[in-house]
Amino acid sequence: NGAEYEYRAHVPFALKDGVSQEQIDALPGWQLSKTFDDRERAVLAYTDSMTRGIRVPDPIFTEVRRHFDDREVVELTATIAGYNLVSRFLVAMQID
Repeated sequence: NGAEYEYRAHVPFALKDGVSQEQIDALPGWQLSKTFDDRERAVLAYTDSMTRGIRVPDPIFTEVRRHFDDREVVELTATIAGYNLVSRFLVAMQID
């Protein structure tokens, strides 16, 4: 969504928490990458839907629900929404 500062700031945390450099490098084309498992792909599809289109298509939400319980879905949704708020703020304020 254009928030390069947000992306750069979080790569070190992702690496520390076990995300591989290969996965980070694959993020722009994650749909075609073999580096993500089904659960990770569900999260990425959900994140893209919430970030780019706001409304999440039913098949994507169904896939998220297949991998996460109700509480986890709420936490995932809140996390994505929170980072969307921050990244939009940073972009609007031209912080890079």
